[in-house]
Amino acid sequence: MPEAVPNQQPIEPTGYEKSRAEVLTEGVKGLFIINGGGAVALLGFMQAIWDKEPALTRLTLIGLGFMSTGVVLAALIQFLRLWHSHEVDPNQKFFTHRETQTTTWRLRNICIFGSVACFASACLVLVVGGLALAK
Repeated sequence: MPEAVPNQQPIEPTGYEKSRAEVLTEGVKGLFIINGGGAVALLGFMQAIWDKEPALTRLTLIGLGFMSTGVVLAALIQFLRLWHSHEVDPNQKFFTHRETQTTTWRLRNICIFGSVACFASACLVLVVGGLALAK
């Protein structure tokens, strides 16, 4: 059992830390909504075109793959965030504004931007591919 340090005060989050944590949490929810919602919409669309438009079905499957990958990346963000907080200070209960660029910090950022890139890639594939098929 770890020894108690005399006169050590519990670490409480500042207003900045609380708002930063809330922004990160809401951002992850947004990534789930755009990628998950997009994937559900594409599944419904694909059901309607499956037998009728094979080329459009292929594009929809590619878009679905990108959005599904975006959901997986979004799911990893909170785990990486937690692991990073323990790497920075295992005894600390809350995130602080002092970022230390650990491997988990880098992976978390890759997942954040990767999830957004997956959504953008799915949209780009669907729009550009759909326009090419419409000619």
